[in-house]
Amino acid sequence: MLFNSAEFIFAFFPITLFGFFWLAGRFGNEVAILWLVIASLFFYGWWDPSYHLIILMSMPCNYFLGRQIYQQQSKLLLIIGIVGNLAVLGYFKYVNFLVINVALLSGSDWSIEKLYYRWQFHFLLSRK
Repeated sequence: MLFNSAEFIFAFFPITLFGFFWLAGRFGNEVAILWLVIASLFFYGWWDPSYHLIILMSMPCNYFLGRQIYQQQSKLLLIIGIVGNLAVLGYFKYVNFLVINVALLSGSDWSIEKLYYRWQFHFLLSRK
């Protein structure tokens, strides 16, 4: 689902917006925020549900990092959080593009699958 798709404009967005304000008025902000989290997971899973694992792993990390930033007023933690999130985004968005182009330029037969299985095999061998 894209932001400019009919599904988003005429179904997802109005339902999410109505649900947020209805829940906030009836049960409070915490329930309304939980509704937005669930709606966000649905939105990002609409296109490819396999990304839920990435999002579900980054959510608690960002939550606890945000709490630490608030408590310590640390610019260093803020920079670490931003760089970490951009690194995860960059990896999952651009690593395939990078591997394909390096393979084309070097004349090799690299692919993400081959690298991934090689890393998995290395991980299994290095475990004690």
